[in-house]
Amino acid sequence: MTKAVGLFGLALSLAIASPALAHGSKAAESDGHGPVMSPDQIYKAFGWDFDKAGIKTEKVAEGLYVLFGLGGNIAVSVGKDGTLIVDDQFPQLMPKIKAALKEIGSEDVDSVA
Repeated sequence: MTKAVGLFGLALSLAIASPALAHGSKAAESDGHGPVMSPDQIYKAFGWDFDKAGIKTEKVAEGLYVLFGLGGNIAVSVGKDGTLIVDDQFPQLMPKIKAALKEIGSEDVDSVA
């Protein structure tokens, strides 16, 4: 299994688990699954440190880039109609993502998918 596939699976698992987080740990404990971890506990369990995380940029083709970040990759298309990013990762990383976009000639994100 590649790192990207494994990280995608992790991200999908977190997205699926999000509704459970909204119900609190008592609901989770009552159904036999034990306490639910908070997002901060999950980040710590995976060793994710948003302050130390870096964003690496790689050009794939003219106007098409991949940003390698914490927990996955971000596809970026920069063109005359604006900038599209696919998978914006974690809100805590947006300042670093915007800095990486600026390096490739984009001032702002126009669309997120």
